[in-house]
Amino acid sequence: MPNRIMKESIRTSKSVNAMTDFQYRCWSYLITYVDDYGRGSADPELLKGFVFPRLKAIRESDISKALAELERIGSIRLYTVDGEPYFCFPNWSEHQRIQTKKSKFPEPPTECNDNSRYSTVNHGEPPPEYESNPNPNTNPNPEYERETREINSRSSSPKKIKYSDFVEMTEEEYEKLIENYGEETVQSYVDDLNNYKGSTGKKYKSDYLTILTWIKRGNAKTGNTYSQSQSEQPTNIFAEILKEMNDSDTYASYANADDT
Repeated sequence: MPNRIMKESIRTSKSVNAMTDFQYRCWSYLITYVDDYGRGSADPELLKGFVFPRLKAIRESDISKALAELERIGSIRLYTVDGEPYFCFPNWSEHQRIQTKKSKFPEPPTECNDNSRYSTVNHGEPPPEYESNPNPNTNPNPEYERETREINSRSSSPKKIKYSDFVEMTEEEYEKLIENYGEETVQSYVDDLNNYKGSTGKKYKSDYLTILTWIKRGNAKTGNTYSQSQSEQPTNIFAEILKEMNDSDTYASYANADDT
């Protein structure tokens, strides 16, 4: 996405100086987020991830309120297309360089375009600088699309629960371990994995699969098939597993470990 221009006139602008500190931060961050036509999604859930990725204290309700206030003072224009919320910056093409042929977001409704105050570019026509760009990027912001897919994927994935300081898994995974191996055994391996990750700094893609692997390897060492009555594992099994983990690349691959 191209760099954006912020003019010195903002220092004396009545609308800009009427903003609260958070409204100004939101407004200026939105300038860096929108596409080349000055348009973007007004969905607070998406904006929280794209515009405020490191400000965990910012709530979706804070963003919704800021958007409403920015529209009230004329700094942005909110509109809806097919039930989805969007926004655009008034007179965007007067202040920013427009280089791409097509907007990633739907244009404002006709009643918005008829009002020059809310106009972004010319009613879906190619932007003024397009003719001078012989190799336009037909996919101007693939990073945005990738991040959107990741956010949607995270929102639909089962939430992981922390069962100790460094061990987490979904409730379904934990209950499956308990059902198959018993609570006492599972908790023992949770404690072992927690101590190991805490002392070594290692991370695993799946704590559930790591514990499952350890349990199976422990049973293989003793030559036993697990039953609910088998609630204790020999203390030397874990030590042997840790030793093999340090010596074997095969295990690291099997348990999906990532060294940090």
